[in-house]
Amino acid sequence: MSDKYLGLIGVLVGFALAVGFQEMKGWLQRIAMRRSLLAELRSNLYMLPQKCDIISQIRENLSAERLLPGDSVRFSTVIYQTHYPTLSWRYSDRERNSLHVIYEQLRTVDSTLAGYADQIVHSLHSEGLKNIIGIQLTKMKDMADVLNVTEKLISDHLAGNPDDVLHLAEDYKEIKDAQFRKAQPYVDRDID
Repeated sequence: MSDKYLGLIGVLVGFALAVGFQEMKGWLQRIAMRRSLLAELRSNLYMLPQKCDIISQIRENLSAERLLPGDSVRFSTVIYQTHYPTLSWRYSDRERNSLHVIYEQLRTVDSTLAGYADQIVHSLHSEGLKNIIGIQLTKMKDMADVLNVTEKLISDHLAGNPDDVLHLAEDYKEIKDAQFRKAQPYVDRDID
């Protein structure tokens, strides 16, 4: 073989090795990011009992017309916020939706806990204070329920079986019709 063919083969092999190395490096980085995201999810799972306890204490105090601040250590979201955009296209629809719902529920719980006391303090000078306390009690019960659902979602996700939270396995028309049927009795009701 001539030197020019050997040189061309050498360039092609070098290029293939460089591209292969970069792909392998990217693959290893994605594996590390995915593991980090699952570790963050596991950490958040272990924070759920603390948040449930805080909500329970808030409900007890609100029932006794006392105000307990809801600020606490927030759920960890750094890995999700940083690496999820890079990883999301590699997840299945089910995994992607599960992670989205889990992290949005965690965000909602944190923001609700951080802001509920301010809403009550702002209403101290109004006559609707009892209504605001009632609303916040209901909201805290809802947050406790959300944490119970989130606990199951995280556990299932960590076990490698993320829930189909958006029911993608079902026909959209059936889901839409089911939602409409639930609301329909209010539409059909006779108004005198």
